[in-house]
Amino acid sequence: MGATAAGAELRRALGVNFVTLGAPVIFESLTSRPWASITFAGERHKLTLCLPGPGAFQKGSFPCSPGAGVTIT
Repeated sequence: MGATAAGAELRRALGVNFVTLGAPVIFESLTSRPWASITFAGERHKLTLCLPGPGAFQKGSFPCSPGAGVTIT
């Protein structure tokens, strides 16, 4: 499943915050899916992002390579 409206807003908000910190961010993927518990109904988002630049932890080549991003769920 792709990103929903809430997922797109999450991506926008994170991007703005990283820019405010002076850190460029590359969103490699973002998916959203419905999620619910006994007390909450909403969505679960999974995103992979890459923070290129000096000192950045990378598995591959500079600035970002496939699989070098960090996945957050």
